[in-house]
Amino acid sequence: MQQYLQQDIQFLQGVGPKRAELLRQELNISTFEDLITHFPFRYVDRSRFYRISEVTADMPHVQIRGKITGYASVGKGSGKRLVAGFTDGTGHLELSGSGEQSGSRRTTRRTRRW
Repeated sequence: MQQYLQQDIQFLQGVGPKRAELLRQELNISTFEDLITHFPFRYVDRSRFYRISEVTADMPHVQIRGKITGYASVGKGSGKRLVAGFTDGTGHLELSGSGEQSGSRRTTRRTRRW
């Protein structure tokens, strides 16, 4: 039984190498044992999508669905960032992201985490 618990998490059905790497990085889960003994310190409900007009400053985590209206690369060197306009029909937001992926390649996915 102990040997089974030490098996790499990527071999759990439905996980695979990419999700296993995400679990290692985000939650420090590498084995079956790590997974079954993991107790998150908070619960974030990701089942609901909010409209921009519903979002308030006291909401720590929200999901919104909408469209990117335009984007531009701003700054130079290490201060370079990608700025995008976003709308859902009830309001507008400006999204800002930094890092090596900012504007360096075109995304074909319909969703993106910021």
